[in-house]
Amino acid sequence: ATNQETKSACCEASGGGGSEWISTVGLNEVNHESGNDAGYASFDQVFEPVTLGSSATLYLEPSFALSAYEQRWRVWIDYNEDEVFDLSEMVFQSQSDTAVQGGFSVPLDEQPGIKTMRVIMQLDNGSWPEPCDQTNTGEVEDYQIEFKEP
Repeated sequence: ATNQETKSACCEASGGGGSEWISTVGLNEVNHESGNDAGYASFDQVFEPVTLGSSATLYLEPSFALSAYEQRWRVWIDYNEDEVFDLSEMVFQSQSDTAVQGGFSVPLDEQPGIKTMRVIMQLDNGSWPEPCDQTNTGEVEDYQIEFKEP
């Protein structure tokens, strides 16, 4: 369900789509696998609904054309649906040259509905990726996730 023409309503971002890319994004043990999407891809909802007030787990896996290089990962969720990824909406960051996993708490007081989650993986150049970066390394993927009442 790749849809490269219709990008997220949020700011555009892209990676290089060359030597490293996001191969798997998992949320609560449901994995979505993708290939090299030339720097950016937007996917329809592929995960089970997430309950407000619960904890969610992430699994992020890179792939490399040649050798593995250290990557920096960040994940944002546009909870308030204002099409801006605020600093308060960053839910995860990590760095590794292999798969990373972690979790985040979903605020109970957020509104239910379908929200955009942005995953950015970028070559570790000493700085962390920002939600609207256009870089020549790594990849950006947007997902639609439904949040439901407890």
